Amino acid sequence: MTRGLSLITGVHGFIGSHLAARLLQDGAPVRGLDIVPRESPGIEFVQADLTRPETLVGAVDGCEIVFHCTRWPGQPRTWEAAHAVEVTGTANLFEACRRAGVARVVHISSVAVYGPTHAAVITEETPLWAAGVYGRSKVEAERCVQEARRSGLPIVTLRPGQVYGPRAAGGTLEPIRWLMTGRPVLVNGGRGVNHPVYISNLIDALIATATADGIEGQAFNIADGNVPWREFYGHYARMTRRPLRSLPASVVWLSGMGSEAFGWLTSRPPALDRASVTYLTRRSAYSIERARTVLRWSPAISMDEAMAETERWLRSSGVLRV
Repeated sequence: MTRGLSLITGVHGFIGSHLAARLLQDGAPVRGLDIVPRESPGIEFVQADLTRPETLVGAVDGCEIVFHCTRWPGQPRTWEAAHAVEVTGTANLFEACRRAGVARVVHISSVAVYGPTHAAVITEETPLWAAGVYGRSKVEAERCVQEARRSGLPIVTLRPGQVYGPRAAGGTLEPIRWLMTGRPVLVNGGRGVNHPVYISNLIDALIATATADGIEGQAFNIADGNVPWREFYGHYARMTRRPLRSLPASVVWLSGMGSEAFGWLTSRPPALDRASVTYLTRRSAYSIERARTVLRWSPAISMDEAMAETERWLRSSGVLRV
């Protein structure tokens, strides 16, 4: 584990806060960057807006590792907002890191960069496919990675699957709330394949990426495995004591078409698109062989253990009372 100063962007966010806690636990010095100030014991906090490069002056100075955890939160739901955070903000950060002589930047991307591919096995060499507002912004952010590499900045990219666990919005809290209100969470019976990664396993991967030798310029898929959606959401159904409800893929597909048409008319990203339907129904496998062999990383916590830890948090925080 590096003992140099680490900077975490989006330190108050889901991934950033978990990473900061682990680094502090390991005795590493942490500087946290976020747009909104908040008390962060043990963290040297810097208030900055990645979309405004003047606020980054000095923020990266003296840092050995920069973990880029900031992500577009989904609101406001406009192409411009997503691009500002994911692309403009990323480019600004990379330029600040280059000027400061940072030893390594760990950029968190997403499985979304592969788009609605039907490849049997998705590896790091699978072509990127910009689909949907989030996927498109993540692909464009990875173009920033390539440009920064050409300017000499040492960058490594992680592409995690669906991150879940305590405090996870999309991976945990949203499906729990959908189940509690009786809404369908499955498409086509949940026979499609999900690629979840538990937050603690992702933090292990981030730390391994910060310390491995000779990996600059590489990308790594990170997932705990390839699990049918029915099995993944089945854990949440048992926690909530609610049935798993499903919608036919044809119905969701038509809804996606309608949402895309409305988005075209209003010049706003659709709330649902057909690429998302493909993601929920495809059965592609997500390979983590490169992470196993190069980073020496593999998921340390099983899904059963992770779901048990998640349930304890859901109950202790009052989200679950059943």
